[in-house]
Amino acid sequence: MPEQQSQPISTEDNITLRFLQQNKDQEKEKTEEEKQEKPQQSLVEEVKVYTMPKQFIGVKEKSDKIKNKDKMGQNLNNRKFLFLLIPLIIVLLAGLAAAYFLVIKSPVPQGQLIEPLPQKEETAPVVFEEDIIPPQAGESTVEEPEEYIDIPEEEPEPADGAGEPVPPDIDQDLIQKIAVSYDEQGIKTTEAVLSLEPEQNIDYRLITIAEYIAEEKPELFSAIAGQPYKIELRGQKPTAASVLSITYSESLLESLDLIPADLRIGYLSPEILAQNWYQSEGKAPEIWRILKAQDLDDEVRSISSILEGVFEGIYAIVPININEMIDLPPLPEEIPEVNPEPQEITMSPDTDNDLLTDKEELLYGTSPLVPDSDADNYNDGDEVLGLYSPARGAGVTLEQDTQFIRWQNADYNYSVLAPRAFTASNVDEESAKDVIVKSSDNESILISLQDNKDSLVLSEWLLSISPEIDLETMQEFTTKSNFIALTSANKTVYYIQTSDQSPYIFVFSYNSPAEYSYISTLRMMVESLQYEKSL
Repeated sequence: MPEQQSQPISTEDNITLRFLQQNKDQEKEKTEEEKQEKPQQSLVEEVKVYTMPKQFIGVKEKSDKIKNKDKMGQNLNNRKFLFLLIPLIIVLLAGLAAAYFLVIKSPVPQGQLIEPLPQKEETAPVVFEEDIIPPQAGESTVEEPEEYIDIPEEEPEPADGAGEPVPPDIDQDLIQKIAVSYDEQGIKTTEAVLSLEPEQNIDYRLITIAEYIAEEKPELFSAIAGQPYKIELRGQKPTAASVLSITYSESLLESLDLIPADLRIGYLSPEILAQNWYQSEGKAPEIWRILKAQDLDDEVRSISSILEGVFEGIYAIVPININEMIDLPPLPEEIPEVNPEPQEITMSPDTDNDLLTDKEELLYGTSPLVPDSDADNYNDGDEVLGLYSPARGAGVTLEQDTQFIRWQNADYNYSVLAPRAFTASNVDEESAKDVIVKSSDNESILISLQDNKDSLVLSEWLLSISPEIDLETMQEFTTKSNFIALTSANKTVYYIQTSDQSPYIFVFSYNSPAEYSYISTLRMMVESLQYEKSL
């Protein structure tokens, strides 16, 4: 084939080629400049793909069958994913539900073991390698069930200070005992409410609270600010904390000239109520025990206190200083007890064995080493019992001895001899029926007149006041004034009947805090008794 000769390029074509070459060089330079400005971008060059419309390149569009087939494949893949996801979700939900009911809803009884939940093999939990902790040397890889330990909850410490009781919650489970007081017109005045926490083995039907009428010892209730209430347990012993609330009246508050802040609930025990209380020097006795107030309600005029265990006794609204406000009677002078039964006593020494103790020898002016101090051939003790002086010589009586005096009781017309060193006084300032004679060392002899209105003989009268007495242990004799007398075996008590028609029985009773030093002196006073019945 003959070669075609190149046609000469026209000037217009030459200009077009040069223009295209110049644009190509410019784009090349621009591309190199962008590479220099962005050195850290990816080394892969951006490739621009230009597509031609389908009608120009002759590519036919996919048919509807092919489109549906592609959609079916995509749906099939989605279904496979759902089939795998749904069982996994069901397993997880079942595991959570089982854990909730087995662990949370079913508490383990005390003393039993916590068993591990059963695990299904096909639903074993997925564990990642980074979460697995390899066992240490000598450590078992099997987890042992933990023993259930009942750990009591710690009680919160009170904010205001240690030892203060925490008020229990008042709810419908508490057992309440209520007592209400009314005035003469039937109008409610005050009330008391005892709220008890239920305990096992306590019969709450036997526990009562009721209005208390202060019949005995009214002086103990003179300063209370309301009606007192008595709690009786009847053998029940609650130990749980309870709450006692008592209201008070405004009128009583005004009569005591107090404000609500001055009031508390006071407790008076049966033991305190049974005792006899008298005025004493110094601090006032604690008769009412003041309870700590848990709540002071001025609007309803009530006070509440927590009781750490309920005790029998009397409760009332009282002033804080009620113990100082109680007017107690004066303390009576101590009266030696008249005891007809013989008691073992310790005698003071009698060195010369003359029936006078060494202390009595000094009292009578005789020698504790010589039985017959005045050398009249009579024993010192025998002379004293015969109403003679053991130190003044033969024939000198005790009434003639200046160391003795006959003490007169003008109210009851009797008299006795007594050492001048002794002091005599009435037990009751308003009556001379009981007289006490004391020595300097605090030994005492009580002379008491006991009523004998039925004019009984001495032995019958003694059995009427002391049925348990044994008359065979007592000694009967006649005094120097021809009065019938009985004495105890230890010679410390004497009973004297002056006549069958006498309205009184004389009782001489000797008491000593330690050794008995004046046994013969007591007998001398009994022998010296003189009595004239009053007309």
